[in-house]
Amino acid sequence: METTGVHRVLSAHRHPPMTDLIGEWLGPKPGLFICGVAYSAENLRIMVGALRPDILILDANFETHGLGPLCRHFYLTHSQLRIIVLTTGTSVEDLRHIFAGITTVPATGLRQLLPALRRITVCPPPAHSAPAAR
Repeated sequence: METTGVHRVLSAHRHPPMTDLIGEWLGPKPGLFICGVAYSAENLRIMVGALRPDILILDANFETHGLGPLCRHFYLTHSQLRIIVLTTGTSVEDLRHIFAGITTVPATGLRQLLPALRRITVCPPPAHSAPAAR
């Protein structure tokens, strides 16, 4: 959902200092609006449904039961949602081959977050791919 050129961003991270940092980094950027912050997967599902963000910034370690099922849920139920996964030093499955709408950015390189956001906001949402529907 895009409103007058502003992209609504929802951040999901288990650590409040990191979500604060993301908010401080992106908050003053034109064209972006931080519409909410989620600290649990259950809360995140509710917020995505209620707030209908355009972009979800998701910590790679956010869901203890696996990031793939959580992303698949959003990919199938909210096709307009773009997901940026903040990776950490740990090995994270490469979700880009499974879900065309996912971008990964190293959590240690938050300066890469804004260029990633700019790239995905100028491209139309990807069509569902066969692997994502499985």
